[in-house]
Amino acid sequence: MKNFYLLFCLSALFLGCKKQHTEFAPAELKPQAVTFSVSHLLQTVEPFGKAGNTISVEKDSIKKYAKYLYCRIFPQNSRYNYITLVQTPDSAGFGTFRTKLTPGTYSVCFVASNQKLDLDQSVRRVSEFRIGRAELSYWEDLFSLYNYQLVVGDQTVHADIKLSRTVGAIELNLEDTIPQDAAKIILTVSGDASAYYFFHRVFETATSVKEFELTESDKGKAGRKFLMHVLNFDGYEPINVNVKGYDTKNNLLAERSVDIQRIYMNKKTLISGALFKAPLSAGSFSRSTKNEWINSTGNKF
Repeated sequence: MKNFYLLFCLSALFLGCKKQHTEFAPAELKPQAVTFSVSHLLQTVEPFGKAGNTISVEKDSIKKYAKYLYCRIFPQNSRYNYITLVQTPDSAGFGTFRTKLTPGTYSVCFVASNQKLDLDQSVRRVSEFRIGRAELSYWEDLFSLYNYQLVVGDQTVHADIKLSRTVGAIELNLEDTIPQDAAKIILTVSGDASAYYFFHRVFETATSVKEFELTESDKGKAGRKFLMHVLNFDGYEPINVNVKGYDTKNNLLAERSVDIQRIYMNKKTLISGALFKAPLSAGSFSRSTKNEWINSTGNKF
C-alpha cells in the first residue's frame, strides 16, 4: 500500500512539472516585414571627362546605372537558411526589396550591375560571399555593399541602402586618326578577375575581352576614347592591356600593348598613344592615373 501511494505521488509530481513547463513555453517568433531601398550611390557618378572628387548620397540613383540588383541575406545563427533576392528592370518596384524575417541578427550583401552576375549557390556564410561574371567576358559598372548588419525585432524594418562602386576602369585614348577601313577595336586585359570574394578580397584571375564596333563618324578622327571596367585591383601582378584594330574583313591592322602595375577601385587608369601609325610593329602605350571618376590614374604607348 505504501508503494502504491509513493508511485501515485511521483506520478502527480511529474504531471505537474510537465504542465508547468508547457504553460511557460516561449511564444513562437513572428516574422516581421523588412524593406530595403537600394536607391542611392555613395559616389556621384559623372561623365569620365569631368574631373573632381565630389560625393553625394542623394544625387545619383542606382536605377540609372544598374539593370540587375542582388540581395543575399545570411542569418547569423544558421548556415543553411540564407535568402537570395534578385531584381531586373522588369521587376515591379525596381530598387526596393521586400521580404519577411523572424527576429534575429542578419548579415546582408547587396550588388548592383548592368550585367547578369553569378552568385555562388554553395556559399553558406557571409565570409564566403562571392560574385562572378555570368555571361559577358568583361565587367560592366558594379556597385555593392558588403556585410550590412540588420537587427530584426518585434516591429517592421525599413533600411535605406547606399552602394559604392566596386570596380576600376581603363580608358584608352587613340591619339592618331582611325583609318577608313577600320571596323573594330578589341581590348584584352590579362590578369582581370572572373570572380571576387568580398571578405578576403581574393580574385579569381582571368582574361577579359571587350569589342568596340567603330561607326562611320569614328573614322578619320583622332582622340577616340574607349572605356573598359576592371575588377582586379590587388596589385600583386601587373595587368597587361592589349589593343588590336581590325578592318571590315577581320584582318589585323595594328596592335599595341602596355603593362599596368595596378588598377584602383573607383579610379580610372588612362592609356594613350598612336595605334595605326606603325601597324603591327612592336610598341607600347603611355599610361597614367587621373582623378576623373571620383578619383582616377595615368599611362603612353
